[in-house]
Amino acid sequence: MLDVKKVCVYIGSALIGLTASCAPVPLLPSGSASIENDTALVDISQPNAVCNHQFSDAQLRLKPNFLENEDNVIIAGDSGRELLRSLVASVPNGGTGYTKWDLKWSFESRRTTKGCGVRGAEAQVLVRYKLPLWPDQLFATDRDLTDQWNRYGDTLRAHHCKHGKTGIDASLEVKEALQAMAPRRDCAQLEADADMLARSIIGRYKQMESGFQPPDVTDYIN
Repeated sequence: MLDVKKVCVYIGSALIGLTASCAPVPLLPSGSASIENDTALVDISQPNAVCNHQFSDAQLRLKPNFLENEDNVIIAGDSGRELLRSLVASVPNGGTGYTKWDLKWSFESRRTTKGCGVRGAEAQVLVRYKLPLWPDQLFATDRDLTDQWNRYGDTLRAHHCKHGKTGIDASLEVKEALQAMAPRRDCAQLEADADMLARSIIGRYKQMESGFQPPDVTDYIN
């Protein structure tokens, strides 16, 4: 038998911690764009505008809920040396750019005769990419240089997409883990344990991606 007088929604993220509301606040819905209103949610049934992520059947059943933004830093040059100089001077991390993801989660708790349990959970992640862009390649006469740049750009993008997919994978595991939580003796304990569980999962994925090494541009452009 459910105690309908006590329904709480907990909303947390890797950045802000966990907050609770005991009013009838809806969960973050799969398919919403509530992280940033000016960015459309990626429709995973269509080609991804930033990365062509692949999902297993099990992941698709969890309904990946993510947004991706790509921000470009313009570089210039008519030779490999000039491109390298522009990359290092303009693009973060020695010319390799960066990927940042912010994971948010929410779950609804409800008291039952067995204590306080999770009624439903959602997780969504915002991925931001900062990548170099060489627009003058469209007019470059050195085809060897443009081929070198394209190989480097494709490899660099694949590296950053790997980072982005790591954040999305983390969000799916957080959602699945929260949904599977057993009831606790009270909602305060459930809140604390859920927060610890989500953060431990996020920490594991952050540790995993710390080992990803970006391509060395000097292996591609000379």
